[in-house]
Amino acid sequence: MRKLNLDGVEESKEFVVLPKGLYVAKITKVEDVEDKEYLRVEVDIAEGQYKDFYKESKFKLNMIKSYKDSALPFFKSFITATEKSNDNFKFNEEKLQELVGKKLGIVLAEREYKHSSGGIRESLYIYQTRSIEEIRKGDIKIPDIKKLDGKVTGFTDITDSIIDGDLPF
Repeated sequence: MRKLNLDGVEESKEFVVLPKGLYVAKITKVEDVEDKEYLRVEVDIAEGQYKDFYKESKFKLNMIKSYKDSALPFFKSFITATEKSNDNFKFNEEKLQELVGKKLGIVLAEREYKHSSGGIRESLYIYQTRSIEEIRKGDIKIPDIKKLDGKVTGFTDITDSIIDGDLPF
């Protein structure tokens, strides 16, 4: 083992995990990925026990908001939630940075994912954006964990299969 200098090294602390639930969030960063037609929106928790949860964390809570024609209904839901949650705010696509600092409601849910080192892990994701008023009412159902089914969507893995006869294509 190499010689270590542990002077000034802070001991690790308990790792706190943000639970799934309904939160009032604030937008901390907006990036327009114009060639792919989406906004990358970073948020943090704005109120309550977990206020500023991601501020000092290496992890960030992001959402991708596509503004492609096929995704405009979802984009509008995000904009409507933001406008309803901030008095006198009107979205202007020419002034995207005005979104920074605005509040909105988010529904955090859990999903499984395949970790790069192998195995299945769980993470939080923003399931929906809602107005702060809707979040505070609490009548929103938080979905059960989104499980991996082990299949790649749209493809069948035949690498380990024995195929008898002609291929169907």
